[in-house]
Amino acid sequence: NASLYDESLDIQFQFMDGNCNTSFIPFSLIEPCRERKATNIIEKLKNAAALSGMTVLAFILSTLAATVPPFRAKLQTSFGVLLSVMKPTSTGSVMIRSKDPTDAPLIDTGILSDERDMNTMIKAVQKMKELVKTSPLKEVVGAELTPSAEGSDEVKELIRKTASVYHHSTGTCSSCLDDKLRFRGIDRLRVADASSLLFHPRVPTNASSMAVGARCASIIASSTG
Repeated sequence: NASLYDESLDIQFQFMDGNCNTSFIPFSLIEPCRERKATNIIEKLKNAAALSGMTVLAFILSTLAATVPPFRAKLQTSFGVLLSVMKPTSTGSVMIRSKDPTDAPLIDTGILSDERDMNTMIKAVQKMKELVKTSPLKEVVGAELTPSAEGSDEVKELIRKTASVYHHSTGTCSSCLDDKLRFRGIDRLRVADASSLLFHPRVPTNASSMAVGARCASIIASSTG
């Protein structure tokens, strides 16, 4: 897998093996290729177990790691391109459904609710079609596996059918907090995760959430309120 960032569009192109996600735009390969795929998941689990003090489990996983081949063959006949708007302008909402705390909240992702995001995606699809026709991709890429969309209305329909949201939601609680991450109206409650972010970062939210948590800890340590 590989990725390419277009700064002018603020779009990330992710080239993924296979065709396993509806939000991909898949293409066939002119000739199938056999990929050597690493199988080091057992090694990673072993290290995690060792760090957690689970020595018996670490020993068992270490024994397995010594017997499992480090690579396996995987036949590839297609690949997909995932287009990602890095700084979306559309916003959604999370609302309380009822007074019953066991009721699931009302969640509206608001995907593509801002026309600017749709316009960005249209340009991204056009750029992607140009990319696969340039070297070295054109030497290995065959036909597009989904119905080709050329007109503006067709491209919009393709985007609406295949678009999905990242699993990196942010800002769902930001309007409820003060500058010290305190939840307005509820005493002794602070929020220090991705929901407190005022905007979505261009990267996965793990590092940002850790930074917010560290900042919240610092605020609490130096405050009595």
